[in-house]
Amino acid sequence: MDAKSFKLKSMTQNDVQLETSHLILRRNKKEDAKQIHENVRRPEDRPWVYAIKDSHKLQDSIDWIEKNHEKWESREAFQFAITLKETGEVIGGSGIHSINWDHRRAEVGYLIRRQDRNKGYATEVVKALLDYAFNELKLNKISAKMYAVNEVSAKVVEKCGFKLEGTFRKELYKDGIYHDELRYGLLRKEF
Repeated sequence: MDAKSFKLKSMTQNDVQLETSHLILRRNKKEDAKQIHENVRRPEDRPWVYAIKDSHKLQDSIDWIEKNHEKWESREAFQFAITLKETGEVIGGSGIHSINWDHRRAEVGYLIRRQDRNKGYATEVVKALLDYAFNELKLNKISAKMYAVNEVSAKVVEKCGFKLEGTFRKELYKDGIYHDELRYGLLRKEF
């Protein structure tokens, strides 16, 4: 990754902030709950997201932030709010999760609110997460998984160098339909 396109603002575990050309990725705050809820409250805002309930309530966003703070402290996951550099507005969420320190691997995930999609932000986010995961956390492998019908997300990870490692047939169930899941991987030496 080009050093100009990503900058690590702080390295204390509790205060990590990643900066890209247009975005700042920072730890979620309780005050973010209302904007997070607004970004994901309708099913069309999160068509292929794994972990959000169909009946998403404001309390779900509050609980999610609290749960992610616990995971941050235990180093199980690092969940970031995606904010616009110019305004500080929360436009999504991203993270390094399912961290396995014994095997030095983890997964990345991301969600950009509907009105800010197709602007290249997801690619910026994934590149910043990869740089942090490989160069600061010293992980060896990062995975990404998605619904096979989520072609946009597949293009994002492919732009970032991920390789398709497999298709898991009818692995996911959503809206009464079984869906295939794609699993991608990227090794530190490939980054």
